[in-house]
Amino acid sequence: MRKIFWCSIVTATFLVSAGCKKTESRDKASESVTKAAEDVKDLAKTELAAARTLFEATVKDRYAKLEARIAELDAKADAKADAKAKETAAALRARHDQLKTDLNKIGTQSSSVWSNFKNNVNSTFDTLEKDVDNALK
Repeated sequence: MRKIFWCSIVTATFLVSAGCKKTESRDKASESVTKAAEDVKDLAKTELAAARTLFEATVKDRYAKLEARIAELDAKADAKADAKAKETAAALRARHDQLKTDLNKIGTQSSSVWSNFKNNVNSTFDTLEKDVDNALK
């Protein structure tokens, strides 16, 4: 009877320790998955930050060129004393200033809206540049 009792205790000990190893394996696997998810999240944040920096540099250049073109339009309107051209330049300047307000929001855009934000800014630039070109003709 003692032999059976001791064999039962030894068997139970082995079974419990085997169960603990499975739990440890699951915990390690869970930690690995969590770490991998965090790495992917960090990579996505890094890529978004890089995209923001590149886009910001590009739009600053476009903005400066557009500002110079509007100043050129203002100068032409002053030289000709053309009230309609002055009015057009003022309207374009107001749209230009609104664009600046939008550009100041670059750093606050999340990855879920980044693509839409970028497309809207590019579309606004394209339209405004086209309108400035037409006004300068």
